[in-house]
Amino acid sequence: MVGRSRFAGRAGTNDRDGRVRRGLRAPAVLGVVLAAAVLGLGAPAAAVVAGPAPAPAGQSTTFAPAFAVAGLVGAPRGFTRDDLGGLPQVTLPVVLGSGSSAESGLFTGPRLLDVLAAGGPTFPPERNARLRTYVLATGADGYQAVLAWGELDPDFGAQPVLVAWQRDGQPLGEGQGVARLVVPADKRGGRHVATVTRLELRDSAAPAPAPATAALLPLGAAAAGKEPAGASGAAGGEMRWA
Repeated sequence: MVGRSRFAGRAGTNDRDGRVRRGLRAPAVLGVVLAAAVLGLGAPAAAVVAGPAPAPAGQSTTFAPAFAVAGLVGAPRGFTRDDLGGLPQVTLPVVLGSGSSAESGLFTGPRLLDVLAAGGPTFPPERNARLRTYVLATGADGYQAVLAWGELDPDFGAQPVLVAWQRDGQPLGEGQGVARLVVPADKRGGRHVATVTRLELRDSAAPAPAPATAALLPLGAAAAGKEPAGASGAAGGEMRWA
């Protein structure tokens, strides 16, 4: 009886110690699990790899805060709306064809001639060389249009082409860019370049850039002045107008 009592006491003690040890072990295990969750340990790889940040709400894909004036100018520069507002302003009513309909508006901004003058045009030295120069206007979507310097020059065409930044008394809205070209004398709006990003003064007599197809010529053909068939233009040299 004594032996049984002794063993029974030890068994009770062992059971009680086991329960105590298990009770102490549970919070420790729970703490490890919580720490792993906080640190991301054991989580799937996709859960800890950050994806690309979403674009801020309302961010424009077309509006640029400035456009460049470049080419045959002594001081290439950028223009913001504040810069445009610092030049003499002209407001003109404009009606233009757009597709099968017409649109109208009251546009305000400096003359294109004044914007280019701010960059300091540098014309070739030949007599009346300015009459062979032109302005290439480029929009944010890559759309381009050309105006001859003679159209703008006060001694010749004297057209009041505007770099407009207001329409009907309000700054141009989303999708219109910092400014747009407005050609009041045109019957259609093809040269009213929106979302202007670059105005470049060029010389029509300057050497043309090498065609992209030159890289495909056989060795020595480019030096000989040869041109691959069809390189002079689409459909046998036919020019297409928008």
